[in-house]
Amino acid sequence: MFWRNQGYVFILVFLLACNLQPYSQWPIKLTEDDILGHEDKIALITRNYVGKENSAKTLTAIARLYAEDENWPKALANVNRAIKLDPLNSNLHSLKADYAYQLGYTSVAYSEALTAYKLGVKSLRQSLGLARMAVSLSEFAMAGEIIDSLLLVYPDKPEVLYLAARKYDKHGDALKARACYQKVALLTPVNAENAFYYGRFLLNQNEPLNAQRVLEQAATGDNTWQYQQLLGDAYFLSGNYDAAAISYHRALASNTDTLLFDKLLDLYQNTGRADSLVRLSRAAVAAYPTNRTYLLVAARSLDKRYQYEEALTYYQKLYKLDTLDSMVAAEMSYLQRKIAYLQRKQQEQQQLADSLSKVLPAINF
Repeated sequence: MFWRNQGYVFILVFLLACNLQPYSQWPIKLTEDDILGHEDKIALITRNYVGKENSAKTLTAIARLYAEDENWPKALANVNRAIKLDPLNSNLHSLKADYAYQLGYTSVAYSEALTAYKLGVKSLRQSLGLARMAVSLSEFAMAGEIIDSLLLVYPDKPEVLYLAARKYDKHGDALKARACYQKVALLTPVNAENAFYYGRFLLNQNEPLNAQRVLEQAATGDNTWQYQQLLGDAYFLSGNYDAAAISYHRALASNTDTLLFDKLLDLYQNTGRADSLVRLSRAAVAAYPTNRTYLLVAARSLDKRYQYEEALTYYQKLYKLDTLDSMVAAEMSYLQRKIAYLQRKQQEQQQLADSLSKVLPAINF
């Protein structure tokens, strides 16, 4: 026993001594001591392989470095080169699926995820990758069974539950879809992707207040314009028009879509917000100068705010687009008569003021 204890002490002292390296002229280098940036590492790798044929592993390492910097085009280009050298490597196809998905090439991503799944050992990562790509394309023919099998093995994994919710939602199974969406929301309430589709599901179920609560939980300044638009719809259908207008404007700041202009114009018209309607209709015409609806809304809203001259310019632009539009011609003619009448009244008042200025000084008070 004594020698055993002595042996343990000797080994411990030896290991500590090796770690300290008292006689080494080179200090120990740890992973966190690496201060080279990704671009420097890529340049170093490239220099070492000038005039040589890069291996698939080298190209994959370069692709991963670009991916860490979110330089998806270069990451994709390098993994494509790696696949040419090693076409049966399932991990390379998985990486390509990830990079293509980040670039918005959803069909390519799905195709590569499917290839990785067929070539690979059916790992969790590859199964999830294929299911995720399939859900984004609503391709449930093959992925539906994969999602079901994943749900059996990982019944509490948020990503799996989300994929199952999307599948049930697509197939019209509202009870199962709600249960899965709700469970993800409880486990990860700030999951914006789940919140978006759960919120849309709830709006389709005519539950705007519940949709509003779900969407608010994951609402941040980084949400997509689609997310902000959906949140605006939830507010609007709940009768919260001020909040709806704010969400629609946030969405409009990122995407000047006609649907967003239409929603806001409708909101301001139905709530009688004349000044907001004038400002928005001007912006809508500036974004879509030949849109007849926006020109007409701008002309009428300015007319109601007694800004006749500006209203007339919008009527004239509208009339040029269709000289056979009798309604526009009639409204423009009426506005012109109104402007002419006001001009005559102004002239009469000016003449009266001029005459009074000549008479009054002569009166001796």
